[in-house]
Amino acid sequence: MQRKDLNRLLQDSPSLRRFLEPETRDAYADAVELASVETGLMESAFPAQCPYRIEDLLDKEFWPEAFPS
Repeated sequence: MQRKDLNRLLQDSPSLRRFLEPETRDAYADAVELASVETGLMESAFPAQCPYRIEDLLDKEFWPEAFPS
């Protein structure tokens, strides 16, 4: 649902696209911290940067099985 909402928002306001990269970077850092706490894994067990392209994250058909190599 969030991908659909984001895509709709970007269609209505294309100028918001410039915020996607920094917001994704911040959200990923927060997600790694949370995943580390929830799994007991060290943060270093996760990729240092989001391994997915913005286009993939917005694609409703994109569901990765694991982190890409």
